[in-house]
Amino acid sequence: MSWLILGAVLAALVLAYIRAAGPAWAIVAGAFIIALLSMQTTPEGLAAPLLGLYVIVAGVLNFPALRRKFISDPLLAVYRRILPAMSQTEQEAIDAGTVWWDGELFSGRPDWNQLLEFPKPSLSVEEQAFLDNECEELCSMVEDEGRKSDDLPLLHWAMEDTLMRIQAAFEGVLANYPSRLLGTSPRLVIFPLGQWFAAPSDELGHRAARLLIAPSATRDRLTAGMHLPQSEAEVVGTLEAALHAAVEAEAVEAKIRAAAKSGALKAANAEDQADAALVAQLISAAEHAQLARFAVLHDKVIAVDHFPQDFGREEGAARQRAAA
Repeated sequence: MSWLILGAVLAALVLAYIRAAGPAWAIVAGAFIIALLSMQTTPEGLAAPLLGLYVIVAGVLNFPALRRKFISDPLLAVYRRILPAMSQTEQEAIDAGTVWWDGELFSGRPDWNQLLEFPKPSLSVEEQAFLDNECEELCSMVEDEGRKSDDLPLLHWAMEDTLMRIQAAFEGVLANYPSRLLGTSPRLVIFPLGQWFAAPSDELGHRAARLLIAPSATRDRLTAGMHLPQSEAEVVGTLEAALHAAVEAEAVEAKIRAAAKSGALKAANAEDQADAALVAQLISAAEHAQLARFAVLHDKVIAVDHFPQDFGREEGAARQRAAA
């Protein structure tokens, strides 16, 4: 009996490993039941109920129409009652396109011939002209400026992030091979030393971010030729003004933090601390004005729309009632 159970477990592991279809599971399960019933230790009267149960389960699981009627549809109805109703935005996003060949890839058994049958993409005349002219001109401009060592954090971040994404894409393809053996063989060729590309470190990200969010020669080169509005009525103009105001306010804020740390200022929030520092003549009126201007621009930049707490609740409840 123990050998029969061990054999059944090993057979189930093999079938799971090779991702066998339903009929293969049914055949193995039938063989196990026949072997079980042929043993002398099997209780009398067990054969008919066991064979009947096997026929019912195997039939329902291996015939799609029966499986949908007795298993899939009831389970789907339960999940529909549990899951929240899909919003209009989510529905529009789903209806906006198709899964293309990615659906085949994530099925676990992709049809590679279908991928090969897709026509080879080609560049239009305008796209080829863009590569031959604008891109060449851009590369020439970058080369004429010289290889600036200050820009290296941006280059390193972009390369590390791109290599990590390429590695993840390869791993996704290999992990979805229908056979683990077929997926392992190319993995040994593509990743002979393992996957050693990692996402950019936080330290590198901070260095790259500082080049972009603080006035610098690198930032000036990257924005050269770009339209930067001077009016604070435009969003980009407000962002640019807030950046310069933040830089100007850094030294003043450092004075206030030092005074608060020493106990000279007792105010709790930043606005009250600035007013108290002005009264105590720790900062000048001009420095206080700098802080006030930065606070106004800061609030304007991060301002978002405000919605009531029950926004959309009635619409969602109506959709759930309609789905039920």
